[in-house]
Amino acid sequence: MPLERKVERCQAMLFAGSTSYMWNQAPELKAAFLAVCSLEEGMDVLLMGKFLEESGLVAAMESILRSWGNLRVVELAPQAVAAWQTAGAGVKRPPLKWDFRYLDDVADGSLDRVVLFDAASHVSNWEYLGAEIERVLCRGGRAVVAEAPIGGAAFRQALAIHPGWQALVQELLAELSLDESSLESPEPDELRALLASRLTWARVHEWQGMYVCYGQKGLTEREELEAAMAAEMASQGAESNLAYVPGPDPFTAFPPANIWVRSFLKVRPVRTTWSCMSELEKEIWGNAAVELVLHERRRTRGLAQELTTSWACEPPAGPDSAGPNSAECGLAGRVLVIIGDCAGTSCQLARRLVEAFLGPTSVVKDGGLLEADESDISCELPAVVAKYPREHFDLVFVDSSLGNGEHWREKLSLLLGTLKSGGKLVLFGEDREAVRLASSRSAFARLLAARIVAPADPTAAESAALVCRRTDNTVLDPSSLSQAVTGLLQEVSVARRAGFVFVSGRKPRY
Repeated sequence: MPLERKVERCQAMLFAGSTSYMWNQAPELKAAFLAVCSLEEGMDVLLMGKFLEESGLVAAMESILRSWGNLRVVELAPQAVAAWQTAGAGVKRPPLKWDFRYLDDVADGSLDRVVLFDAASHVSNWEYLGAEIERVLCRGGRAVVAEAPIGGAAFRQALAIHPGWQALVQELLAELSLDESSLESPEPDELRALLASRLTWARVHEWQGMYVCYGQKGLTEREELEAAMAAEMASQGAESNLAYVPGPDPFTAFPPANIWVRSFLKVRPVRTTWSCMSELEKEIWGNAAVELVLHERRRTRGLAQELTTSWACEPPAGPDSAGPNSAECGLAGRVLVIIGDCAGTSCQLARRLVEAFLGPTSVVKDGGLLEADESDISCELPAVVAKYPREHFDLVFVDSSLGNGEHWREKLSLLLGTLKSGGKLVLFGEDREAVRLASSRSAFARLLAARIVAPADPTAAESAALVCRRTDNTVLDPSSLSQAVTGLLQEVSVARRAGFVFVSGRKPRY
């Protein structure tokens, strides 16, 4: 593949459609965002962010401010997209962040609201911007930052939980001349502390790595009146709990239920994680995104490479660490590999593991490779097994995402019949517990989970919801698989590594 094409696909993997897709999955957070903006008719508002028109946010805000309000919009998408296009073009550090000088010509105390929507990750100097926000806000004015981070501490923690992703992300970033520090965005608590030092109060609302951080400068007229009344009553010996404590306005204005607000909050149906690309992104990365779905449904080269490297070089640490290891298995070179997706994780992982243990020609020379759909594995398995003599294979390697323990219980006798005495059966699949845990840590990790683990096929007839249900029904269940092989195999063990689970055991020696 030409270098330019490879870079374009890496850009599409990490950026294309990310902003719209993440906010599309969080309608409750969008509603909270509009609520804490607490917009009223006639306000003066400065809005900065990405894809503001296409997301429907501009129309929603204008519908609340009405014609006698003033909404100034600063669209950052062209500059952000240009920065990503620069990535991978030989520039060591593309300008993913820059100075926000958009407030330089704004008069002191002239704005009721300063709103950043998915823009915080691009701010290079928050100290400067924080001072400018304080300067331009009027008394009782608010700053609101809504962010779906593309990096930061939560993202790095998520990668640590699912270590196989680390290799994949580093590979993608290396193609773009970036590293993880290039993606860092302000952590919500850090941003809250910065705003609190400039404003009267600041608060944070978080959801799975996405957040809304907001604060207020001074007190509104009503709040000042309440504070004066509380102080006077306290001076007269009234109850101390009547003392005024500055904090979020309890009369936060929830978004009105008009057609523009509903359109912004609506969850648009998606068939792939790239379905929410903007027109600008489609023009640049549309073809690359289609290729990623159709031809690289799971970019797992880094995952498979890490697994094969670690298992080929490291001896098992104990019974709970038993993964396929050439010395441990004592293989003679005959392997049967049963996989469910010849273009996905299972095929890449199976081929690399077998090559690492037995050599690059072993599968073709001495073993069999079955590639079957999950829908017809039941009828295919007896026919495949019948092709080989009994006790023919040293290792049977099965993608158990094709079914849970109950599914495989009735088929194990067929598989064991093909194994030599003392041969090893390995049932493997992605560790969904690790995926769920990692994908809940940050917005970008959730995006990667959606794109890397199981992106939907745009040529499929069923809806995204049906695809998700099917995936959930066939998910690997280590406990049920372990129970299924107990009594049939010896030395049964469960191993977790690099985001995968392996349930393995040996056929008893007779």
